[in-house]
Amino acid sequence: MTPPELGPLELSGAAVLLGATIGLSAWQRLELGRTILVAGLRTTVQLLAIGFLLAAVFSWRSPFAIAAILMAMSIVAGHAAASKQAGVRRVLSPWLLSGALFSSAIATLLYVGGLLRLAPDRPDLWIPLGGFILGNSMAASAVAAERFLAAGRQRRDEVECLLSLGAPAKEALRPITREAFRAGLIPRLSAMMVMGIVKLPGIMTGQMLAGQEASQAAMYQILVMFTLLFSDTIAIALTMRLLFRRVVTPAEQLRHDLLRGPP
Repeated sequence: MTPPELGPLELSGAAVLLGATIGLSAWQRLELGRTILVAGLRTTVQLLAIGFLLAAVFSWRSPFAIAAILMAMSIVAGHAAASKQAGVRRVLSPWLLSGALFSSAIATLLYVGGLLRLAPDRPDLWIPLGGFILGNSMAASAVAAERFLAAGRQRRDEVECLLSLGAPAKEALRPITREAFRAGLIPRLSAMMVMGIVKLPGIMTGQMLAGQEASQAAMYQILVMFTLLFSDTIAIALTMRLLFRRVVTPAEQLRHDLLRGPP
């Protein structure tokens, strides 16, 4: 069994749902009609464009091409993550964040690729998986970075007190780092708690629509969730390390100029 093919008629039918959403927004006076329309148009254009682009990219059966594309995706993800939360870009270079996301994605991909015995020249497998990992790691890192900086501003006096008493900067900032880590991981852990009971995940649904047995689809979803949890953890850990090196001087003092509120 294969999923039904979609054409212009089916997409037009899907656009009716977008129009209905705009109508409901107007009825509730949410003033979101323009935003919903722009989001729908951008989604359509971007996904159609990436669909045609990936069709061409998938013909480049080279590990080096795969690595280059993943690096480009990481750069975009790093800049998006740095801009996602107020004040993060001012403290942490998007290029450094891109490096953290790329490192996390590559480490995760190499393990999962070895586990699934993926051929190194299969961009149609590596690139979608890498993009999936990067998108989730980007969101987790952005949330963790914002929480780290917000908690650092709120608890700056507490940290200064611990530093003045001789505590190492790593220990003084540990509660803040722990809070940021939890903020970044809680959405993933919360989703895992109700996975399959409250929510039937997209990967599993997609595989069943493609004709995969439900048991196999469930096992693939387990692999995906563990993979995303690992990649999020690595990305957040690297992001926390970069932030620590930015807000703490070599003399174990806080950089007050970086811990003030966003402009």
